[in-house]
Amino acid sequence: MLSIINENKLLTMSHKQIAELVGSRPDKVKQSMERLAERLIIKLTPLGEVNHLGQSVTNYYVDERDSYIVVAQLSPEFTAFLVDEWQKRKNPVLTIEQQTLMIATQLIETTKQRDEAIRTKAHINDKRTATVMGKLGAATKKISKLESQLQGVGDHISLLAAMLPQRIDTEFKSNVQTWRVLKQISTSRKHDIIKAKDPIYGEVNTYHIDVIEAFKTEYL
Repeated sequence: MLSIINENKLLTMSHKQIAELVGSRPDKVKQSMERLAERLIIKLTPLGEVNHLGQSVTNYYVDERDSYIVVAQLSPEFTAFLVDEWQKRKNPVLTIEQQTLMIATQLIETTKQRDEAIRTKAHINDKRTATVMGKLGAATKKISKLESQLQGVGDHISLLAAMLPQRIDTEFKSNVQTWRVLKQISTSRKHDIIKAKDPIYGEVNTYHIDVIEAFKTEYL
């Protein structure tokens, strides 16, 4: 499995990781990157690091677009694999708890719509209405329990658990990353951002429920 790092919230891949992917030597990949950068085809981000021998080395990092170009240059047959790998990283498989939460949310919405239709039909008997309301109540309890367990720490929950969009349009800028707005609101309201364990990402940021509600009121 490729190791793709998150540097300042921008997904990047190093020349060593690309070399591992295509079965090439790191120095060969590095030279190919340098040639492409000299021709202004790609943009390199050099990063000084210390290797396992304690020596200072410079690693080159490229973004998603430029990684495709590098791999196509080195080994065209691996390009499709790289495309699939980026898609997998950007759209991780949901855990069972996350899938259950989504299903429960859909059930809540469907049940609410049915309940509204029932109230508008006078000939529907009270017994059927009671049955539907019972299902709604059970689903509500289930989703509340899941929400408290999924990516949460006390009165803090994650962006995913709050079911917020990844990006929004603000009055100052379009297509802004939601986490940036949540961070600003947290700072202004003096709420801490707490790390929570996650089976996919290892750790995720969680935000106070007051911050989440303020965000929904402002942007949703």
